[in-house]
Amino acid sequence: AGCNRASGDCGLNTAGGNTLTIVGENFGIESPEVWIEDKQVEEIYQISDWTHALVYFVLPQGSGTDLLLEIRLGEIRASTSFSYDPPVVTYVTPNQPDANGAVLQINGFNFGQTIDDAGTVNVFVGDQRCMPVVIGDTTASIWQESDGTPYLWCSTQRTTVGPAELLINVAFQNISYADTANKVDFTCADSYYGQRAHTTYLTDYGGCYEPCSENNRDCLPTIQSNGAIINCSIITSQDEYCVACPVGSKCSTHASTVYPVEPISVSGYYRIDLDDTDEDVVCLPDREHRDVYCYDFVPCSPERACTGNNTCAEGYTGLKCTKCCTASERNNDDCEKDNGDQLLYYRLHGECV
Repeated sequence: AGCNRASGDCGLNTAGGNTLTIVGENFGIESPEVWIEDKQVEEIYQISDWTHALVYFVLPQGSGTDLLLEIRLGEIRASTSFSYDPPVVTYVTPNQPDANGAVLQINGFNFGQTIDDAGTVNVFVGDQRCMPVVIGDTTASIWQESDGTPYLWCSTQRTTVGPAELLINVAFQNISYADTANKVDFTCADSYYGQRAHTTYLTDYGGCYEPCSENNRDCLPTIQSNGAIINCSIITSQDEYCVACPVGSKCSTHASTVYPVEPISVSGYYRIDLDDTDEDVVCLPDREHRDVYCYDFVPCSPERACTGNNTCAEGYTGLKCTKCCTASERNNDDCEKDNGDQLLYYRLHGECV
């Protein structure tokens, strides 16, 4: 009665094996019997000792709550109820799974020692059911065991990045962990990007203060004593799904808490931000909450004109790094002098403008 059941360790674990003490009176001088849910406890778990007021027996493996426990002495019976300890999750592997889907192994105890002890097993991660793992034509049970140690095994569905609530129903009991418990924290795999909803105060120096409050969502500027102007900036308005980095780009899998992660051009490519009227550009429904979600990554010509992240090599400038050849770049092999204007040069394959 004095045990905190939330700890999951009150000596009533589903594996059994602990010696329990029943306190009462008039247990007699002959060995009484212990029954659980109208089933006599097996001999190996039977009473190890007793007195007029105490009965000691070993708890068998099992599961459930509010189970009927009886002491029988001939035709005389005395009853009470008890519950096995609730399930406990110690850790999840992987702890930072792919938000586009991953197989989780949920480790802990009090999951029941057999599939019958486990009962109906359900796992929810966030607001979605974690599904049974399918191997070929076989659908595996969520409840598994390895060398006598039970664990749960399931496949997540596509979800947004960030920590998620974990709720499981196993061994006829429920247990839940808030997202703040960090049992599961979804991330993007390599070559994908996405980040959690985030708001922050940004200064004109690029500094970051405390998160925005609801009263500051209008983003009115505040002038600080040091002259810095603070605005409440919404980095992303919602938790994001992971989307693939387009061809010609790269993107970080680790979302910044100050600036939104965006795909940037790699060497030899240039990123052009466009509206959604061009069928050839990349318009992502999962990024419509961002200011820019339509873009195109185009090859540069020549390839070496673009060094990555929309940066032009020396001697090149402008959109797609197609412009070149001011008077300071006369040594550029791709340019020829215009005899009519000493400050204007020509690309070998086209005019500089």
